[in-house]
Amino acid sequence: MRRTVRAVLGLLALAAMTGALPASSAQAAVPPDPIWMYYNLPDQDAATEIRLQDGVGEPQFKMINGGTSDTGEAKNVVMTLDLSGLPSAVKVTGVDDRCTISGATVRCALGDIIAAIQSVEFKPFRLVATGQPVGPLGSIEGRVSCTGCVGDAHRSIPVWVTAPGPDLQLYVDQRGFQNGRSSLIVGARNYGDAPSRFKQVVMRVPAGVAIGDLNPNPACAYDGGTAQGATRLGPFTMTCSVDVTVAPYQSLSLQAAAGSGAPDRFFATFPASTPGPAELKVSVEAVVDGAEARPADNTQTLVLTTPANKLDARLSAKTVRQGDTATVTWTLLNAGPSDTTGHTLTVVAPSGTEVLPTEGCTVSADKKRLTCVVKEPLAAKATATGTVRLHIVGTPGRGGSITVAGTGPSADTTTANNKAAITVPTTSTATTSPTATAAPTATTTPGNDGTSLPITGPGSGLLSAGTLLLLLGTATLFLTRRRSA
Repeated sequence: MRRTVRAVLGLLALAAMTGALPASSAQAAVPPDPIWMYYNLPDQDAATEIRLQDGVGEPQFKMINGGTSDTGEAKNVVMTLDLSGLPSAVKVTGVDDRCTISGATVRCALGDIIAAIQSVEFKPFRLVATGQPVGPLGSIEGRVSCTGCVGDAHRSIPVWVTAPGPDLQLYVDQRGFQNGRSSLIVGARNYGDAPSRFKQVVMRVPAGVAIGDLNPNPACAYDGGTAQGATRLGPFTMTCSVDVTVAPYQSLSLQAAAGSGAPDRFFATFPASTPGPAELKVSVEAVVDGAEARPADNTQTLVLTTPANKLDARLSAKTVRQGDTATVTWTLLNAGPSDTTGHTLTVVAPSGTEVLPTEGCTVSADKKRLTCVVKEPLAAKATATGTVRLHIVGTPGRGGSITVAGTGPSADTTTANNKAAITVPTTSTATTSPTATAAPTATTTPGNDGTSLPITGPGSGLLSAGTLLLLLGTATLFLTRRRSA
């Protein structure tokens, strides 16, 4: 068997050498290599961005024919740069002789480039961005074309404004809201030409936000707040050690562990009582070792969007009259589940009465309306009470009310109980003002539509004028009869 295989292979080799087999089987034709143009930024240590030191720089490009030596020349190489992605304040000066500029477009004709042998390095222009802040400035869209080139080499090139010395710039963001929490992106980039020591990150967290740390080693120090399992509820200040040197033009992202696939180190959650939808601001600061020319960019504000929530604000009122004055005691219950962010009470005086001044409130010119703005939040399941005084100037009538509004971004599920009627008795009902009773319920009081709880207590015990006249008449008649007898 082996001898037979060897014989067949030998015959095939001999046939190939003598031309007995077709040429296509003996030697496949080699197609020409494609002409592949590309470019990079050779003068910036393999950087992928254009750097403008203190806002000024000359970007340098290197044009390369990626084909082999058998490909030949790339004919009529043209590079087109679109600068519309930069701020209008950026100036373009010193345009290369091979380039022309029209509006925000620069077109450079570079001639022919031989494959695998020749490359062309050039600086098409000078960018001046004086006064622009350190950090990302925008981008330049670059395209390369040539006769016979494969495809259209296109690249978006970021442009930075950099600074001499260390210049760490903090960046913060969030990755949406999933599974009850939002991942927090916290990191820094060194836009300077010297290393920067990133020592600590400090977060100042407001009420309504809970922050968790997936990498508590080393542990963070907390000032204020309330621990809730793996998180801490604001308001509090958190200081966490970083202690990493960030090289020039490099970035550092704070993650739960080493490796590109590790999750973000910090996350945020929102308790069931957090009002929403709303924006809550977390201040984040990078503490560095040593001085920097621009320390202001070491602090950023992280804006967290809370999910939609709801509440039920229930208002009731009780009115007691004392001579020509009536006292309205109101009770506001927040049935939750969301806290309020404050509330506004509006009192409309019944006919025959006027509102009297109340501390912290404003009175309308006609003394028929009182407006009280309360900025303090009212927690879910909590109550707030207060009093409003009315001056009786005539016969008390109807039309009086007290209304609550402005409780925050959470939707009020039952607006019918946001308003309570104010009914002033026609006679005095007590000698002292009553205190507010337990929080009102959603049950309806007959004849009151569930919106107010008027008190019509016992009389003062004084005899009316008619009763006195009747008694005096009886006494006179009794005396007359005794004299006649």
